[in-house]
Amino acid sequence: MDENPFFTTVEELAERKSGGIMNQTVPRCHLHYNSPGASGFGVKRTGSLLPEAIMLMVSPACCGRHGTIAGKAAGFADRMCYMHMDDVDVVTGRYLERIKDAAEDICRSVKPRPKALMICTSCVDTLLGTDLESICREIERSCGIPVVPARMDPITREGKKPPMASIQQSLYHCLRRSSTREDAVNLLGNFVPIDDDCELADILKQAGIYHMNQISACKTFEEYMKMGEARMNLVLTPLALAAAEDLKQRLGIPFHRVEHCYEINSIKFQYKLLSEALDFDCNDSEYHDEALEAIKLFESRHKGMRFAVGQTINGNPFELSSMLIRHGMRVPFIFCHMINDEDRRYIRELRELSPQTRVYSSVYPGMLGYGGVMTGADAALGLDAGYYFADALCISWNEERYAFGYRGLISLLGQIEAGILNPKSHREQMHGSYLVI
Repeated sequence: MDENPFFTTVEELAERKSGGIMNQTVPRCHLHYNSPGASGFGVKRTGSLLPEAIMLMVSPACCGRHGTIAGKAAGFADRMCYMHMDDVDVVTGRYLERIKDAAEDICRSVKPRPKALMICTSCVDTLLGTDLESICREIERSCGIPVVPARMDPITREGKKPPMASIQQSLYHCLRRSSTREDAVNLLGNFVPIDDDCELADILKQAGIYHMNQISACKTFEEYMKMGEARMNLVLTPLALAAAEDLKQRLGIPFHRVEHCYEINSIKFQYKLLSEALDFDCNDSEYHDEALEAIKLFESRHKGMRFAVGQTINGNPFELSSMLIRHGMRVPFIFCHMINDEDRRYIRELRELSPQTRVYSSVYPGMLGYGGVMTGADAALGLDAGYYFADALCISWNEERYAFGYRGLISLLGQIEAGILNPKSHREQMHGSYLVI
């Protein structure tokens, strides 16, 4: 094992015009994992957010196998069906004729009858160029329910529409535009419902908006279909931009990007942009002052504390690292295996704040040998970062509620503070989280 694992500095990363962390050292290694932000959401679990629907996974057995494990752990196993293919199927394409039969069998046998079907294929069909949309239209005519095309194809991870962006677009495939409710907006991009104490709902009420629809909170297919009536889509993560563009083109629903930030001035700026998009006067002073008091108190107690920040957190690791450094903390380590356009702005900011911060990629093969042996961090944010630091406080920060805005910042600081005061209980909690994932 090398004395030091491979890394690049923030300064070096900022100077690159394109490419990610590993491309110069391992140019053919494209083994990227989905960054869930909430307890292991991948294509299958994200697809299960479509209420009262069944997903039929059409793939070799190996592609579906991990879905059964994840489904049992996360509670969506009864929403999954599998149609496996063998080598002869792949060579001859004969399995394509069985998809319609499998879908019809699901509609006959599953009780209660599903309100929609999602047909999900793997890299095999991406490579073969399967016309999945035509197959879905044929099944839709036969079964009489909406049929949604979806793909779990990690080979497109570095393309224009990676799997997690594609599945988000598939989620809203069934929506139709019948009327417009001026008092309703949709939230796109959050895998779990937004925190109940988040101020966003109260701020939207200032614009006369009293209904904040989110697919992760829809219990029935009928609730989900009401999302087609929204006045606007608010896009919380870049993964949902393709879905927002599709809904704008198909249904005429405009969208506005609301970035998920932890730096207090950035949060305020996002609300300013939102007020301009919805044409209302935003009064967020109460929430701003509450968050400002919390960050000042945290800074006074923990200035100089060293953090390792991972990518599995609810947020952007570069933006969160920038916030911590601006308030007197140190971030010597960041773990991130994919770089997108929004990341680059935060990376440029970090170059001015902490140019020698080391950025590691957990998919680098040699990183496997460094679990629990790295030093130099007092706290790790994210299970991926926590894996490497046995002696550091580990805060997963990817709960089944979506922390956002000023209250999201306050909640994060509260979790770190609680972990500092009672590290044993947090260590036990993190151990349980590893077992679940």
